[in-house]
Amino acid sequence: MRISVSVDKIRIDFCNIRQSDFMRFLLRATKWGAFNINLPPTGYVFRFSLFADESYLFIQYMNYKEREYIEGELHKPLYTLRLETAPINLITHADIIQEIKAMCEGIYFVSADVAYDVTVPMHQVFVMSNHDSRKINPDYQDTWYFGWPDERKKNAYCRIYDKIAEQKGNPEVDGELTRIEIVYKPDGRIKFYEVMTYPPQQNEYYYAKIIDDLSCCKERRRKQILNQQRGLAEYSWHIRNEIKKSLANQVDIDFNQLASEEWANIMNAPASALINEKATQLFA
Repeated sequence: MRISVSVDKIRIDFCNIRQSDFMRFLLRATKWGAFNINLPPTGYVFRFSLFADESYLFIQYMNYKEREYIEGELHKPLYTLRLETAPINLITHADIIQEIKAMCEGIYFVSADVAYDVTVPMHQVFVMSNHDSRKINPDYQDTWYFGWPDERKKNAYCRIYDKIAEQKGNPEVDGELTRIEIVYKPDGRIKFYEVMTYPPQQNEYYYAKIIDDLSCCKERRRKQILNQQRGLAEYSWHIRNEIKKSLANQVDIDFNQLASEEWANIMNAPASALINEKATQLFA
């Protein structure tokens, strides 16, 4: 059994971009390939995606909160462009990233979906929230969600699913693989050249184990563990603590340690793609 750590999605803010520069960028973007601007309205004036499938770049520009008016006149000329994509796409579409960089005055890390891949079947993975306000959504059984759809991009939103089943049909994928995906969103934006020094600290939110053998537990306790694992019942803190005691000898999933060991390596490629040579030397 092994656990690997990666970043599935990353969100980045490119700050202080003039609207005139952005509009020229948008005009060129419509000619680059797959382009979709027919998306549901959000808090952004502009919202669109470039390309498709795994190579996508999802772009939002000019949050409504940034729009300032005096006597009906828009007077703030600089706005934020938020980019969401897989880290590899910062390299795949390096030319576009360079265009966006050239328009902005600062680049900040906003959030990332941090994936912990465990080479065991889903029924062996036990994750329990450390907060009463965050429970498993019982409406889904193939995927376990800690939270509701409108919380998707909030810090510590978590989902657990069978990664092999998701990739069904891929002949290169076999065995067992369960993904625990947790959103890492710091309280404030972090300058991207500093992001390597801020690994996720997610043990505060979740207690996690790999269940190998529950034969030593009484039937009642095994049922409580199963119900808690799948969100089928809500238990008091006393019973939750008793569950922890029963699982004390099972294999730990230490999110903090796993992330801290890999974070610098994971973020090296995005940082290299987003910051200049002088900034890159900070990590040498």
